[in-house]
Amino acid sequence: MTTKHEHAVHHKAADHHRKAAHHFEAAAKHQLAAAEADDHDDVVKTAHHAYLAYGHQIQA
Repeated sequence: MTTKHEHAVHHKAADHHRKAAHHFEAAAKHQLAAAEADDHDDVVKTAHHAYLAYGHQIQA
């Protein structure tokens, strides 16, 4: 059996894991969008999505 404090700590950790998973998923989507833009030689869109992917990786 866990104490209220232990439960709160585990709940907070689970929340952090969910947020990290969200950021990793978003980073992957932006990396794919950057790759697609790069295939079409769209330098601006490639840079934009690469920048957003990097930001999500930092947040994770």
